[in-house]
Amino acid sequence: FIVLCTIVFIFLDQQTLTQLSSPNALLGDFIALLAALSYSFSSVFNQKYLQNINNIQFTAVFSCLNLIVGSILTGIFEFHQLSTTKIEVIFILIGYSVLTLVFYLIASQLIKISDAVYYNVSLLMTNVYSFIFSTK
Repeated sequence: FIVLCTIVFIFLDQQTLTQLSSPNALLGDFIALLAALSYSFSSVFNQKYLQNINNIQFTAVFSCLNLIVGSILTGIFEFHQLSTTKIEVIFILIGYSVLTLVFYLIASQLIKISDAVYYNVSLLMTNVYSFIFSTK
């Protein structure tokens, strides 16, 4: 029922903003819906997976797989920009990677303590609050 309501709201949104939006707005809405759905499935899978293993083991496997996929995608799409990258940008990326590691260590512990549903709802509310406070 919720998925059906979401699809109806996407189509209503598309009909009301036809004059103001780009021709790919429906595709963008569909991709955003697909991304949210896949993120929720991954959180539920992680909850099931985390019940059987250690947090460090989970983070190590998760990080190694992301390193492989991220390196391949960066090599394919950003190869021409890697040669002109400044050292400051590299330090910023290293800092971001460390903060992401800390986030996922905390997230895996939170998913283990509570449910993936509570974790997803808390992240969604954080996004809503950041949107509300960023608008003027």
